[in-house]
Amino acid sequence: MKTFSTALCTFFALQSLAQSPDTRQVTLDAGDQSSKEVYYVSKADERIRDGAYQEFFQGSLVRSGSYKGNKRDGIWEGQYQQRVLSRKKYKNGERTGTWEFFHRETPYFQYDVANNVLYNLKEDTASYYYFATSGQWLKSRMECTPVPLMSPLEWQLYLERSLRYPPDALANKVQGQVDVEITIDESGNPIDYKVAASTAKALDEEALRLVRSFGFEFLPALKDGMKVRVKYTQPIIFRLP
Repeated sequence: MKTFSTALCTFFALQSLAQSPDTRQVTLDAGDQSSKEVYYVSKADERIRDGAYQEFFQGSLVRSGSYKGNKRDGIWEGQYQQRVLSRKKYKNGERTGTWEFFHRETPYFQYDVANNVLYNLKEDTASYYYFATSGQWLKSRMECTPVPLMSPLEWQLYLERSLRYPPDALANKVQGQVDVEITIDESGNPIDYKVAASTAKALDEEALRLVRSFGFEFLPALKDGMKVRVKYTQPIIFRLP
């Protein structure tokens, strides 16, 4: 049943790639042929994406969805070796429905967008800095924590295909961990990034690029019954081959 479901989703994704007379196809191909993006833009304004989107890595589909007027619309899926890792739903750029996340083929957790509720995910007991009504950043436990809405395998695979070890750091055998601090707004959207724990300038810059480019989305944090702005730390570990 899972194989049929994945094949059906792929079929509809391919069907949706049929070109509208008002759009044209754009293909962005990495110089080493490792990754490729295929999407459609409006002929009237090529800054506006309109239609199906697909991303490939080493010839395999890793992400698919569609845009409507430059906003995500419909079902977006993250994939690996024809397995669905995440399934998200949008309507005119807004989150909707129930989002599903998988670790390989095993259900990992679900997110009910309308009720801002997570299911089947281990409780996070950490404290976070949040922007209080007093205008100060305070540290406290959250009723709902800023959970990254992704499969763990999606992040791992993204790093494998996207991390570029800086040549200077490689030549000087520099390695270590860089902590990138993400400021998340009341809707769960990243709005600012900065290095919270540095290792070396070249590694810091690469860590920032990776975190910015991933397209993080978060469960909005909840404090005293209100959605709040919080700071979340994402570590990036650089290890020499």
